[in-house]
Amino acid sequence: MNSTPLLLRFTVSSVALTLTAALLGAADTPPAAPADELPTSVQVERVEFGRIDPKVALSNRARVSRDFTAVASLEDAEGGLRVVAGGVPGPVYKSIYALNFAPAGHRWSCEVSSGSGQCAVMVDGEPGPVFETADDVTWSADGRHYLYRVRRASDSAWALVFDGQVGDFQSGRIAVLALSPDGAHQVCVRENETGQATLAFYDGRRFGETYTGFSYSPFKWSEAGTLFAAVAKQGNENVLVVNREERARGSSIDPDYLVLSKDGRHFAAVVAQGTGGYLVVHDARHLGPYKDVWGAPALAPDGARVAFVATLDDDLAHAVIDGAAGPAASTRYGVKNLQFSGDGRVVGYLRQTGADQFAIQVGDRTVIEGPGIQRLWLSPDGSSTAWSVKAENGVRVVVNGNASEPVFRDVEPDAARFSPDGRTFLYLATRDRKSSTVRATGLGGRTYEVAAPMFTFPSPGVVTFVSYEKGAFARETWKLPR
Repeated sequence: MNSTPLLLRFTVSSVALTLTAALLGAADTPPAAPADELPTSVQVERVEFGRIDPKVALSNRARVSRDFTAVASLEDAEGGLRVVAGGVPGPVYKSIYALNFAPAGHRWSCEVSSGSGQCAVMVDGEPGPVFETADDVTWSADGRHYLYRVRRASDSAWALVFDGQVGDFQSGRIAVLALSPDGAHQVCVRENETGQATLAFYDGRRFGETYTGFSYSPFKWSEAGTLFAAVAKQGNENVLVVNREERARGSSIDPDYLVLSKDGRHFAAVVAQGTGGYLVVHDARHLGPYKDVWGAPALAPDGARVAFVATLDDDLAHAVIDGAAGPAASTRYGVKNLQFSGDGRVVGYLRQTGADQFAIQVGDRTVIEGPGIQRLWLSPDGSSTAWSVKAENGVRVVVNGNASEPVFRDVEPDAARFSPDGRTFLYLATRDRKSSTVRATGLGGRTYEVAAPMFTFPSPGVVTFVSYEKGAFARETWKLPR
């Protein structure tokens, strides 16, 4: 369930230059040679926590824990495969799948098989009970609890296994399972004999006696675990249920467009009304109808504000913020990267104004307008902006009007963010098909391998990530000059 990024080679350096009109159309400046050392004003601390065969690390068989303290790898052995965790090799199996660490901490799991229908889930090196099927491991957000499904060969009955304890076997394949963030609650959907996902069970009891079906992945909890939402089928309608209370009905409700605030006090969803257009339901408010709604709504961090992209009667896309529509884009789907700043006060987005022309909107102002703008990032207070823009032979990153040097092949959108104080922007960018670059605004760097995009800002001016060099994994922490 939790993916871990590939291990790639990165070069760390940064040179800033002033953004001019040439950036948006002229030939690129030749790339500058990357520096081999960080500036002396940057304090670097490197703590090694694991070693593996370099060939294994580069083959996408290595995983790093989310707390940056442990590494596990899948390695060939006589007779099959084995997991090596903390330098300790585990038992050999014919096949091993889904090796991953929990979303927090350093616990890990994988699915193992000895062949002939003998399957089990191994957690922290200990294999669980053997069944014909044992898979779909789901961890609680805190990494302390886990849940998976098993099937018994004798009667094809299915059961849930929670923290190693096997539950009751019942008929009906378990098609969907989910675990609350704290691990206190579990929910699953069972199929009937025709293979339709029809009945849901919350902590072992039927969820909604009158619901006749559930879509794939219909359940969500808020990060705090206090808000539970589900999309169910009742007759020919879809029903949005929040904490067991029905909150909306429609011809279609996409669970991917259902969002919950972190504190578990607010929610927003997109509800199709058949030929009547689309509504955005935000708590007790029903906004719309609109011709179309594009993508999931965005909630402010406290959940009190909502923003989304909708096509209005002019058949053009608008950013709709707290029910008020902003200026029109040039097409019916020409608004993207809609987001709140970390403090929830500012909304930023890209608005298409021509064939390859976009304007960066932050609040009520247009920061810049030009060709080739691809992606926007906001600082936590919304006062700083970064964006990527197409260059003649690649992509540049622009931070508060200063553009990167050199040009990159691509920028990883989910591995770019401002520090909590908004003074540093860290991003990962591909230089070519074999190497990549990690950069902090205004800083040079050196060459090594890193498990990207795993990095954090523990505090303003401090960046921590996982580096890899010649078989050694380490936590590397930069204390940046302030």
